[in-house]
Amino acid sequence: MLEENIDLTQKLMRADEENIALSKKLADACAKIVELTQKLAQSDDAHQKLTDKLCKNSGNSSKPSSTDGFNKPKPKSQRVKSGKKVGGQPGHKGATLLMITNPNETHVYKVSECVCGAICTKESCKYERRQVFDLVDNQQFVSEHRAEFWKCDDCNHVNKASFPDSIRAPVQYGSNVKAIVLYLYNRQIIPYQRSSELFAYIFKMKIGVGTLVSIIKEASKKLEATDAIIKEAVIDSPVVNFDESGMQVNGVRHWVHVAVTNVVSYFMTHARRGPVAMDEMGILPDYLGKAVHDHWKSYFTYTNCTHYLCNAHHLRELEFIHERYKHSWAKEMQDLLREIKKVADNLMDAGETSMPQEDKDHFDKRYMEILANGYLQDPAIIADPNKPKKSGPVAQSKGRNLLDRLRDFKASVLGFMHDFTVPFDNNQGERDIRMLKVQQKVSGSFRSEQGAIDYCRLMTYISTIRKNSMDVIKALASIFSGKPILPPFLI
Repeated sequence: MLEENIDLTQKLMRADEENIALSKKLADACAKIVELTQKLAQSDDAHQKLTDKLCKNSGNSSKPSSTDGFNKPKPKSQRVKSGKKVGGQPGHKGATLLMITNPNETHVYKVSECVCGAICTKESCKYERRQVFDLVDNQQFVSEHRAEFWKCDDCNHVNKASFPDSIRAPVQYGSNVKAIVLYLYNRQIIPYQRSSELFAYIFKMKIGVGTLVSIIKEASKKLEATDAIIKEAVIDSPVVNFDESGMQVNGVRHWVHVAVTNVVSYFMTHARRGPVAMDEMGILPDYLGKAVHDHWKSYFTYTNCTHYLCNAHHLRELEFIHERYKHSWAKEMQDLLREIKKVADNLMDAGETSMPQEDKDHFDKRYMEILANGYLQDPAIIADPNKPKKSGPVAQSKGRNLLDRLRDFKASVLGFMHDFTVPFDNNQGERDIRMLKVQQKVSGSFRSEQGAIDYCRLMTYISTIRKNSMDVIKALASIFSGKPILPPFLI
């Protein structure tokens, strides 16, 4: 019995020792958990700070835009839409144009005879006054127009002389002022408010924003017939450059389409980019000449014209293939296209109209050899064996897509070699559309679709005038006479 008690006591002592050891291990584990929890919290804090830093850009912090790199955010205005129409608002302090007592010149319109046939034989002492505020030699010049009243002695009918059609309001701005408004807005891309300030500071004329908007709308309306004339000139041109680019209209993505030559330009805005917009533009459906553009597939739906591709796009895509994948064929093709262009340019400078057949055969052979070499270097497809197969065509590499295009559209790529009237690239179209992209950078968006239409119509006219080395201000002033000036070949 005593031995059993001793044995039990020893077991209890060993159990106590094990409990003490386990308690110590548990305490150590708890301490370790606390330590790891603290480290995890510190890591979370550091991760959050790094994530915040990575997420900051010029659009949501004070960081300069030069630090955005390739992660440059889409421009996002902090403005909240007011829902107000463009121009002067109800209740605002306007800049009403008032008559002056001492105009620079006066024109009097007399009554020659009465409606009854009686001849006017005496001077009238009553007349209606209207004044036109214009600019002459960059100075304000006010002309007063007076239409006389004459009461017939035979029938007592009161006759009134007529004002010229251009004198419609009691007080109005002249064509030179309106021309400068259009020039500042469409050509120099100066916003309404700053244009108003410019008139006040330089010309000492107070013109409200609402008046500026009205002048632009008036000009656009008067250019409708001219717009149609320029469109017809584009359709009749042997070579036309086509392009399109995105634009914002009241915060919604729209597109501006251009069809241009070296002497005429045509701009149109539309909510769509593809054939629906091109059909409404009304040029490609009727065009029978040579169309130069990029490889946007919508252009190829029009089969009446001959298509030629922009090689500036090809050079950039070839540069990417060479830099990214180190494929030598891309560099060889770049060099070949540039060599062909240089030879063609030299021949044109010498007065030649075509390239010798042996040269064309030589370049054509090298072109096909480079493509054959390219197919050996570039993989046909990009396939991930771990991904389940999907129905439909398998995605090709970028290089393979470019090879297929250069092969399948060889005639469109090398058109400039066979026909010197075909340009090497589509730079003419891209240059014409560039000013509208600048406008978007300055203003961000058009407030209405009609505003975009007015802008494009005025750009059509201004660009055409400039391409023909004509006086832009004089041409813009002619709009308000109802007979816009046009290049001689359009008359």
